[in-house]
Amino acid sequence: MNLQPFTITHVDVVWHEPFLRYVPRVFPRASFRKWYERGGWDENYYAVAISDGDEIIANASLMRMSLLLHRRELTGWQLGAVGVVPERRGAGLQREILPQALDVAGRDDVVFLFANDSVLDFYPRFGFRRAQEVVFGADHAVMPAKDRLR
Repeated sequence: MNLQPFTITHVDVVWHEPFLRYVPRVFPRASFRKWYERGGWDENYYAVAISDGDEIIANASLMRMSLLLHRRELTGWQLGAVGVVPERRGAGLQREILPQALDVAGRDDVVFLFANDSVLDFYPRFGFRRAQEVVFGADHAVMPAKDRLR
């Protein structure tokens, strides 16, 4: 059993399948398989995990992206897939993982997440604060193509 966090990148393919099995164990309605099969795990995606044998039991992932904030281009990181498999919860595994995951981001980078109501008290322990979520949109007419695309 390895209870030390380790980082999984796009080149650590031996850990990709265990990660894909981990996600629905923690988030029953989620699967990253199609995302993975379409090349989603690239050099911008980092998973920090704890394993028991060849199974991931806890994880926090970061996806790097470019953000435009107040007319400045910044490096941003979306935190996601944060969790522990049900039978291992309550052992403080995220206290080991999250600091290491947050170290992946640069000191001046923006780290954000979309949290559900059940974890709003959890993330402030790691320096996060609540922010208002804003959704932007624009009207755009979409018409069927005359020619079939191949």
